[in-house]
Amino acid sequence: MERELLRVLRAVKDKTGIEVQAISDSGVYYASTMSNFIPVKQEDFSSNQDVFCDSEYTYFKFSFGGSKFLGLIFGTSEHEKNYANLIIGYIEMSQTKNTHLSYDEEISLIITGNSTKSRTLHFMNKYSTPKAPCYVSYVKCPEGRAFEVQEFIRSYYPENGGVIALSQDSVACVKYIEKDEVLDLTSPSKQAETFKRSIFEELGINVIVYVGGAVKTFADVAVSFNQALATEKMSEIFGVGSGVLAYKDVMLAKILEDNSPNKIREYYSALLTGGEEELLSDEELMLTGDAFLANNLNVSETAREMYIHRNTLIYRIDKIERLTGLDIRKFSDALNFRILFILSKLKG
Repeated sequence: MERELLRVLRAVKDKTGIEVQAISDSGVYYASTMSNFIPVKQEDFSSNQDVFCDSEYTYFKFSFGGSKFLGLIFGTSEHEKNYANLIIGYIEMSQTKNTHLSYDEEISLIITGNSTKSRTLHFMNKYSTPKAPCYVSYVKCPEGRAFEVQEFIRSYYPENGGVIALSQDSVACVKYIEKDEVLDLTSPSKQAETFKRSIFEELGINVIVYVGGAVKTFADVAVSFNQALATEKMSEIFGVGSGVLAYKDVMLAKILEDNSPNKIREYYSALLTGGEEELLSDEELMLTGDAFLANNLNVSETAREMYIHRNTLIYRIDKIERLTGLDIRKFSDALNFRILFILSKLKG
């Protein structure tokens, strides 16, 4: 059993980069991809929660081979809790891969990247999956409301390619892109805004939607799903807590995050000229800079949105330039301002 469980945990690590440790409640079985054993307390096994945290780790309960296990991963944020739920689902699915699965079980495996290529192609042929680009919207909702959200989307948006509740608080939704939508790069976000608003109006549930990038066919849908997860992670780093956020909106941050910590610090240092620390600690200036970029460097629109006088906005923009040497009215300096902000968050 240990060998089979270790194979599953290694597959989790290969797909997500997450190190996992698991030990049975009897202490007889143990498997881990971590270099060191992390001691667990006996009372952790008796917790009435399936996913919970201490000061350093996220713990999760699951069954494997007829035994109960306690797994753990590094970190305690909502992102790690979500991954814990996905790992539970993957471990459960791994034990039924060779049996007949329902439509929902099959599509869940495909979306999360836990299906084989041959099985995915068989599914696409069996259900006549459209040969069109598609993307995944990853919907986060209050604990225990995921199945309501799933059924609502299925009822009101039957053209979707698949709607699956992945956990008690998350739903994945596949949407195919019509030919006239391909040229409109904002259409996935618009679709997400529409069903976010509809879910609130009909169910009274406020959800957050993370939109992955478009892929050529349903066979690659797991790529879009992972991009949606990456978007959620970036939103946590940068404090985006509501609404709709698309992968294309955080792609610059993701590209920078993929660098090593040393590289991130190197890039950050290269942008420092003396006044950046004062700027980054000035919430008013940072909000002004972000709003100016969000409004395409348009002074009038930014002043109107922020309810401030045009001259006040210009004064703040000039102050940013005095502190950093960056005139964010110029595209190249505006881009460097954005990179500086992202690096300041990533360097820790």
